[in-house]
This record gives sequence, C-alpha cells and structure tokens, in this order.
Amino acid sequence: MRYLFSSFSVSFYSFIILLLSVLPLRVKPPLDISFFDQIVHFFTYALLSFIVLNTFLLKKKINPRMISFSYAVLWGLLIEIIQFFLPYRDFQGTDLFANLLGSGTGCFIRIVR
Repeated sequence: MRYLFSSFSVSFYSFIILLLSVLPLRVKPPLDISFFDQIVHFFTYALLSFIVLNTFLLKKKINPRMISFSYAVLWGLLIEIIQFFLPYRDFQGTDLFANLLGSGTGCFIRIVR
C-alpha cells in the first residue's frame, strides 16, 4: 500500500496527466458521447485527488483532504493555462469544471486509515 500511495506515485501520475494534456492529440474519442472529454477529466482528477489524499493520510499530514483537493484543482488549472498557449490545444472552462468536480469527489474516497 505504501508503494501505491507515495510521493513518487503523486509525481508520476501528475507527470502522466501533464504529458497527455500537452501533447498533440491525433486520435478521436473511442465513444461518441457528447461530454466524453469532461467524463475523462472528472475521473482523471478524481484519481489524482484520491492518490494525493491517501498519500498524505499515510504520512499523517494535517488536513489531507484540503491539500488533496487544492493540489488537484491547482494542477488542473495550471495545465489548462498551459493549453491556452498551445496552438493545438485550447482552454476550456468545462474541462476546468470537470477537474473541480473530480477533485472534490476523489478527496472523499479513502482507503488508508
């Protein structure tokens, strides 16, 4: 459990999100759902918040839910700002909203006691 919830896991998953968010996307979504992108954002940031929360619970940090939520929301905001400056990506408020909802959901899913 401590390998899954570690600073390395948080950094690695954050880096994967960054890479997938800034690289050019040449593949169409596999499903023809109108809000597929927002669904992906929701679950991506729910998982990020979940990993951060459980990592900080293991480390016995003070107020881990607030740290988890803040980290995930700020990471999503930073990536959306970066996308604003990329010619092949764009800033979307709906993505940011999905990130916010996912981050809020993920910070309440607790495995570590």
